[in-house]
Amino acid sequence: MLQRALAWRDRARRAWSPEPPPLPDDWFTDAEVAGYDDAFPADDPQRIDDATWRDLEAGALLRRIAASASIHARQYLFMRLRRGATFERGAPPAWLGEELDTDVVLAQAERARLALRREDMEPTGLLFHDRLVVVPAWLRHLRWAKALWIAGLALALAGSLGLGASLAFAYLVVWASVEVHFHARLQRWKRQRRVVLAMLRAIVDLGAAPRRRPHPVLADIAAASADARRLLVALDLDAMERKAMSADYLNLLTLHEYVVAPARQARLDADLPALRTLYATLAECDGRLCLIDWLRRHRQTCWAEPSDARALRLVDVRNPLLADAQPLSLELHGESVFLSGENGVGKSTFLRAIGLNLLLARAFGFCHATRAAVPSLPVWSSMVHDDSIEIGDSLYMAEMRRAQALLTVAARPAGAVFLVDEIFRGTNHAESVAGATAVLNRLASAGLVIVSSHHVVLAPLLRARLAPRRIVRAPAGQLVIEPGVLREPNGLAMMQRYGIADTVRDEARRVHDWFAGHVARPVTFPPLS
Repeated sequence: MLQRALAWRDRARRAWSPEPPPLPDDWFTDAEVAGYDDAFPADDPQRIDDATWRDLEAGALLRRIAASASIHARQYLFMRLRRGATFERGAPPAWLGEELDTDVVLAQAERARLALRREDMEPTGLLFHDRLVVVPAWLRHLRWAKALWIAGLALALAGSLGLGASLAFAYLVVWASVEVHFHARLQRWKRQRRVVLAMLRAIVDLGAAPRRRPHPVLADIAAASADARRLLVALDLDAMERKAMSADYLNLLTLHEYVVAPARQARLDADLPALRTLYATLAECDGRLCLIDWLRRHRQTCWAEPSDARALRLVDVRNPLLADAQPLSLELHGESVFLSGENGVGKSTFLRAIGLNLLLARAFGFCHATRAAVPSLPVWSSMVHDDSIEIGDSLYMAEMRRAQALLTVAARPAGAVFLVDEIFRGTNHAESVAGATAVLNRLASAGLVIVSSHHVVLAPLLRARLAPRRIVRAPAGQLVIEPGVLREPNGLAMMQRYGIADTVRDEARRVHDWFAGHVARPVTFPPLS
């Protein structure tokens, strides 16, 4: 009966009050999206750091997967991509259900998920980070203040206009004082309460869907709907509060919202453990519905099998951020890789493709590939570095600081996968090669390293630990990875594409031919014109 009454009330509310449009996808800040992740230990060795998140453009992947999703789903997916998860590898999870039911379950959940997208406040601040607004408990005694204007009205009707006016004026003074001091706090409390109620209503709505057609992705939320319904009854708006104008008049006459706020806040505070559990259930369900939709729209995926810490197999792997990404394959058995290739051939894109697919496999179990076997290890990268006037940082200083961070991770026993692109660009060639050789050798002794660089001299220096591979364009036009090092770089040839004069290119060629044989110390440096 209670469930039917709630359903009837919600239908009546939607019939009389048109729903506002959902919020734009960029409504919430990156810090708010990270709210659920921040509830877990920051020093978790399995968590990838901010620099790796930026290097791999994982934020762009999250926005693609969670497009048109609630903040709950985005917070859950963010947390999983940053920290990974433990589950059976190499097989689709049970919550995925049958492919034939995909469209049905997405349609069943659409209304509840759309309602969540209308909420303009994220819930983790008040649930996990002690940001619940504090309303003074003594405000509950204001219920007696209404006696002032009632007594004043009675006296005025009895003929004592002066005394009646004095009592009414005293009430207005109390009302004005409360409004001035606590109005902003009450509004923040109402927003917090509203986002909790929206969460509970979504759980109740989603929990009712499996009764029409069961689906495993909704099983946990169906089990949680009874608790959500109980809390919804305890915390829900009353009849007067549902109409803004009625609530304003009621506050003017009786300070109603101020009177009831302390008790309701105490109830919400007491129920925080249950609300945290319900949030986690809803966020996981909505996040999984996003993944179901993503897999439905991207058929070229596979369920990644587990591999050893120093083994990797990616067959026809693609960068999920590129619709027309060319597939590439890479297979490693105990060795790391030094990757070379022409400018613009896609080395950095391929490194990001590896990193993003490792994150997806570790968090959700699938890769954008034909077949995959990957280690369940965190990914650490060194790819994008910038100098900063604000903090007095040069490019080389930023690279050095990142190298130290990776070496610290390499010293841990847990292991990691290291993705490095063009290491030590901020210093001269000789020192760049020397520093890169030492750092990459140490990283490769501790974990799996995939490094891309135009310094092909690194390949023979690191051949004991890193197998040379190059990306080349096959005669048919597709890209392939094959053993060996880049033979003919195209850096000077690209000068013609940008309209640099032939005389300048010829001189650059002369310097290159000399420099290739005299890397460390110039002896017969050719004069420049």
